Amino acid sequence: MADSSSSLSSPPTNPQIVGSVEGLLREVVSDIGDITTHLDTINGRLDTLETTVRDHGQHLARIDRRLASLTATTTNLHARALNSSAWALSSALTPLVNPVTGDAIPDFPRTYGEVQRLNGMYMKPYLPVVAFNADFIIAARELGGLLRALNLRGARNAEQKRVDFIRAIGITKLVRR
Repeated sequence: MADSSSSLSSPPTNPQIVGSVEGLLREVVSDIGDITTHLDTINGRLDTLETTVRDHGQHLARIDRRLASLTATTTNLHARALNSSAWALSSALTPLVNPVTGDAIPDFPRTYGEVQRLNGMYMKPYLPVVAFNADFIIAARELGGLLRALNLRGARNAEQKRVDFIRAIGITKLVRR
């Protein structure tokens, strides 16, 4: 019976084949090193590109903010020009927008009469004193909110707030009663 260990013996080594395989492996390892170097170069360029794109995005965001502000300024100049002719309580007003964002200002007065009510100048004679005081407080709060929406802030008394708001919306003629 034949010994099974003899059939598992290693193949004969050929020095020429071994040399070729070793040379091939050296080339593969060298090529892998070159590929790694090229990938590192590409990654560096991608990082630079990513930074450039981010910088351009930030620059575009600044341009968008400036454009929104410029558009709001133009819109408000036009509205002020239209509002400058308001003189009667029923005179319609063109609403202004937030000077920074260009967003519509909520609850902007529709008429000159509404502005007068906001300022506490227009009294409702049929309301009791308690109701008027509550209306006056609400009107003062609304006026403060409108001034904040127009970026008009500061410690002012009620009369200064009234004058600032009327000037800000473009009304040039004051109604005398």
